[in-house]
Amino acid sequence: MVEEIFLVDVAHPASASGQDDSRVHRISGDVTEPAALAPVSDSGNVSIFHQAAKVSAACEADFGGAMQAELDGAGCSRSSALPSCPRLGSASSIAAYGGLAAAGRCGDCTKLTLETTYGTLKAVGELL
Repeated sequence: MVEEIFLVDVAHPASASGQDDSRVHRISGDVTEPAALAPVSDSGNVSIFHQAAKVSAACEADFGGAMQAELDGAGCSRSSALPSCPRLGSASSIAAYGGLAAAGRCGDCTKLTLETTYGTLKAVGELL
């Protein structure tokens, strides 16, 4: 059962659903920094769902930053800032399937067709 949700992002929208829910905590910070996860350190039962830290053009423009955000950001979930090894979930991205996705030809048996930095890093993060 989910008791609390901690949303860590560099910025949060001024108005968002669940804003009045005391179980939802919005933390502004960088997911690659263990300090961003400090508020969850009191909990012994943690699951982290790493979505996307940088996307598309931002990844192409800053490969090093994209590597840090996508891979180190997911790796931060194993940080010493947490009391135990959390369960890690990751949102997949259709970007990992390249042009096949645009053509609508993806299925359960579709091979990854890496064409962008973002798609490549999402695939690497999932495989790790």
